[in-house]
Amino acid sequence: MKCNSLQEDLRYLFDCNFFDEDFDPEGNETHQDFAGNVLAKYNWEDVYNWFFCHLTTDCISAEAVYNALNLYYCYCFDEYPIRNPYELIGYILARIDLDTHWDEYGDFIDGFANSILQKTGNIDLQKEPYYQCWKDPHVQQSVEEWRKKINR
Repeated sequence: MKCNSLQEDLRYLFDCNFFDEDFDPEGNETHQDFAGNVLAKYNWEDVYNWFFCHLTTDCISAEAVYNALNLYYCYCFDEYPIRNPYELIGYILARIDLDTHWDEYGDFIDGFANSILQKTGNIDLQKEPYYQCWKDPHVQQSVEEWRKKINR
């Protein structure tokens, strides 16, 4: 598949249900391959800005946020640093209440947040092996800010 425009290409990647049987069945990595093409063609900052806007505008349920994060991870976007990881993690935790949804989402969200924060140098899991993002004061502040924005 050929890259067209940033918005069109990212819509193709993120307008998918990661958990659908038809999404890149075993041995077919069409979306992952296309994500590699997108990363080669576009500036990472522009890709991330689009994703963050999509996440905070289009993904308002816990299920939609979880789906978008799984796609982000599937496309290996978590391997790139972002400028404000606390803003991202705050939004995620404002939309996904881990007290209610730990069994469905907890382990993934914990690993996702740790990966993002470690990649940006905000935590060192070698020094803090028991780090829990939801207990981090920076994350807690961001969650509260997002909850205020969401509940306006």
